[in-house]
Amino acid sequence: TLLPFPLGEVFQMGAKQMGVIIPSAEALEGAGAPEGLNPIGQQVPLFGCMEIQADKADGTSMTPLFFTKGEAEEAMNMALEGAGASGDDSKFQVSIMPLVKAVQQMSTNENQSFIFEAPKSSLEYLRNFMK
Repeated sequence: TLLPFPLGEVFQMGAKQMGVIIPSAEALEGAGAPEGLNPIGQQVPLFGCMEIQADKADGTSMTPLFFTKGEAEEAMNMALEGAGASGDDSKFQVSIMPLVKAVQQMSTNENQSFIFEAPKSSLEYLRNFMK
């Protein structure tokens, strides 16, 4: 049985060498790794469009980061469609950022804030787990 853990707790456990976050094969391949690469020991890639912000209720905003390239592309396209974007959307592209770098940026730059979007497959697993 797989048990859910909050990402922040697992990240802290990894820093203390008490746990490890293993990226999915889909995430690694989305980041350009060769198919079949052993995920153990690999950086966890995150995907997001740095030009898109998610507004929070308190008036601040965060850049959403996803654990799969496909979900990041889907969110970016939805945001562009919702904003009525047309014409030159070339500056909008999905970037890859290791989880460690995202955490470092947030801890050293108070103006940089990310929201980590759980994969849809993980959310579905949790919904079924809680039944």
